[in-house]
Amino acid sequence: PKLLPAPAPEPEMSRKQGFTLLEMVLVLLLVGVLASLGTLSLAPAVKGYLQARDSLRLSHKARYALTWLSQDIRSMETLHQSGPADLQYQRADTIFWVCLVENTLRMSDTGTRPDHETGHILLDGVQDFSLRYMVDGASVTEASSLEGLGCIELDLTLSPSAARSSAYHFTTRVHPRNSQSTTAPPPVHMP
Repeated sequence: PKLLPAPAPEPEMSRKQGFTLLEMVLVLLLVGVLASLGTLSLAPAVKGYLQARDSLRLSHKARYALTWLSQDIRSMETLHQSGPADLQYQRADTIFWVCLVENTLRMSDTGTRPDHETGHILLDGVQDFSLRYMVDGASVTEASSLEGLGCIELDLTLSPSAARSSAYHFTTRVHPRNSQSTTAPPPVHMP
């Protein structure tokens, strides 16, 4: 029987299967550079998303407050006192007072002016709240009664947030139903 020749001994410096330390470091470095580039390209998208979310949230809060105020003012029966930033009126047997207290739009249903401890919070984070009255076709900052009152314009500015550097501004006009103004739109009668 013939014997097979013995295998040749492997050289001591032969390459084994796997990666060298240098190859691993280069791959990790390349992955790190690609990850940082990806993060830089995602940052504006994330910032835009946060701004849009913040804007939508504030818009909903402001629209809710203005809609609620509009409906309430539209059905007021008596205008007691008004100014450029506050309004006192009566609806049914309740006297309401709406005004800006510090940075919060508040409403009181007790007939007294709300302060930072009393009244219902309609909206917080308010930078400015102003009222303009159209009386007999002229824009004024005060009105003493519903007679001749065509509309009330509500201006609301919300404070800037961390996600957005500019303020949010909202405006709406309310035409009281019980006004005897000739400039107010005619009442809608339902059949």
